[in-house]
Amino acid sequence: MSVARWRSRKGCACPDNRDFGGVLLRPEFEFAMVVDAAQRGPHGAALAKAWVCGLLDALGHETKVSPGQVLEEMQRCHKQMRHDFLAERASYAALLLHSSGDAWAMACGDCRVGTLRGGPIEWMTPVHTLANPWGQDFVRSHADLPARHTLTQCWNAKRFDPPQVVALNAQGAVFCLATDGYWLEHQWLGVPQPALQDDASCLVLGTDQGMQGFGPGGDNFVLRTCTAPEATLRRFTGDMP
Repeated sequence: MSVARWRSRKGCACPDNRDFGGVLLRPEFEFAMVVDAAQRGPHGAALAKAWVCGLLDALGHETKVSPGQVLEEMQRCHKQMRHDFLAERASYAALLLHSSGDAWAMACGDCRVGTLRGGPIEWMTPVHTLANPWGQDFVRSHADLPARHTLTQCWNAKRFDPPQVVALNAQGAVFCLATDGYWLEHQWLGVPQPALQDDASCLVLGTDQGMQGFGPGGDNFVLRTCTAPEATLRRFTGDMP
């Protein structure tokens, strides 16, 4: 079972932190998710929490889950929630990790999933913005374009935009799920933590390597576990070295 670390901070330009994260830990599989709700719309924080909690609760009753089943649950949850969040939009990323070692990343918008193997984080999922409108790889030069703030795919009430699914090699990997405030503004653009304009959040499954020095998380996180909940929660909420 993974050791998880959640770190999140409100952006200087944001009235509230609209990032939310969650992890479901089962003996058969683990499922993790981060959501970054846009500042437009009055209920972005509520949307982010409802999207994460709805999926964790739905998947928590299963013992075997495939990427296809995750997409089906996402579509079902979207149908149930869409009328409560007509003005809201959000990016999200998720990770499904089987006990066998098979892993799949899922991303919609500008949240990402990456791997840590002793060096810098290698981001494995695509980014859906007008800066790379034809689906080309999102590179450092795209980060400076104003168009990168406009999403071509996202959670929205009008329609269900399914995430792109990427199969990953889980052997020896530590996984990182992050909002764009962390992976783009903090990591790529080098903005120091106190000056970050956007909410910035990062969820690491495995160890805390690569995360030293990033600010502590708040209450925008939920944990679902089916084995040894107290021991898991202590490991989860412990301070990083």
